Amino acid sequence: MAESHKVAIGDLLNRADPLSKKVVSAYNYDATYNGNLQNLKKFDANHLEAAATFLGFTVRGAANKKLYKNLTVLCDRIILKIEALFETQCNDCGDNYANKLTDKPLLTCQLCLQGSHNCPKVQERFEALNEVPETLRLLGMVWLCSGCLKKNNLSLLPVSATTPAE
Repeated sequence: MAESHKVAIGDLLNRADPLSKKVVSAYNYDATYNGNLQNLKKFDANHLEAAATFLGFTVRGAANKKLYKNLTVLCDRIILKIEALFETQCNDCGDNYANKLTDKPLLTCQLCLQGSHNCPKVQERFEALNEVPETLRLLGMVWLCSGCLKKNNLSLLPVSATTPAE
């Protein structure tokens, strides 16, 4: 697994601009989340915004207003995005896969930003979600990756449950 992490980090470093490269290189795949958070918090807003933009985040809104005023939150998002490029297992087909920064996964985990595998089963799920009217999609239709399902012990929960009448 460590080898695939090195490949993902190396790919990012090969593509990154100088400011982003400094931030990405501060990420240590052997470190804990808190260790990486402390490593990234050492950078100023210019470095972090450059890295976030490189990783695909919008960091400035209308009139160039900062969207991430809390740099700890921005560091968290950067860590999650880097880790979303590491190899993982598809919960639907069981294959191992790793998304690249340039990939456009059909679904994104709402907890960790991991992109989905684009296997036929995920494509079916995506097509079914797109058949639901957009106004209803916001009412609890969330995709979680296999890692988040396991970490949060959600894989044992029923797909659909009703609340008993009180």
